Amino acid sequence: MNQFRVSATALNVRDEPSRQGSIIGSLNKDEVVDEIGLSADQQWMHVHKGGLIGWSFCKYLVSSDTPRKPSFVTYKIVADNGGKLWEAARRACDFWNKYLIPSSPIVMRLGLFTSNSNAIATSFKPAVNDGVYYGGVEFNTKYLASFTDEQIVGTIIHELGHTLGMGWDDWMNLFNHETGVFHPEYIAAVPGLSEMRAELHYAPGTVFSHWDEDSPHKKEIMTGFKDSGEYVMPVTIEVMKLLGHQVINHLSAKTSLADLLADIQNYQFLMIDEAESIDRDYFLQSGVAEEIYTEISTPLHVSLSN
Repeated sequence: MNQFRVSATALNVRDEPSRQGSIIGSLNKDEVVDEIGLSADQQWMHVHKGGLIGWSFCKYLVSSDTPRKPSFVTYKIVADNGGKLWEAARRACDFWNKYLIPSSPIVMRLGLFTSNSNAIATSFKPAVNDGVYYGGVEFNTKYLASFTDEQIVGTIIHELGHTLGMGWDDWMNLFNHETGVFHPEYIAAVPGLSEMRAELHYAPGTVFSHWDEDSPHKKEIMTGFKDSGEYVMPVTIEVMKLLGHQVINHLSAKTSLADLLADIQNYQFLMIDEAESIDRDYFLQSGVAEEIYTEISTPLHVSLSN
């Protein structure tokens, strides 16, 4: 019988191979389970652990023989403009590395494009290869030179938030898709969700994938609009544990992004050798997730599909 190890901080076990299945138990990171079989679509594994038998999402189960990879957030610069992206990427990754250990390594791929449109940047759907998750953002050279460092860093932090799971897979199971209200069991785990709503309006890629800018904070880093004076709510950090990541530091109160970036100025990333050991050159044209525009009145993210 094949054995698999849990790669997420916590993994739900359901009574059927569907997100609509009832949760009958949970597994902790690094617990080993026996495989009974796979669902017809091969997205769910029928698992056995002690007296617990049920279905878990395959994405968070790796062969028990697979060596454990150190987990962190890092980046790959494909093209730059005077070093602006390199510096911004370093600070954006430092932000997330301070607050969490992701369930799998994350690589944000950054590059450039040139267009006369009012598109500031384009981001791409996350892709996965050999247990590493890859996000991507390309910035329009028409605007990049005029952006402040904080604007660039904030955009990359936001897109990393999506690569970490906001808007995909498990996130979609956290709330009622008609009201945007988060389900009681998740509010119990992350009380800050009680005052938040998922975005229900605007284009695909904005709808469902962000905090509603009016519930209650318009300028939160993970809303669907690009504003000046952005800030971060504690709930944005805490919700990451529901997406399979380990939160290692907590934000005590709503804090401006500028203050948080100043706070990590002296943060030291200690896993340089490990970051060098993973394939940061992997590339898959995974499709456009979001386009970011100049007008404040335009949603930050407009997408062809989610």
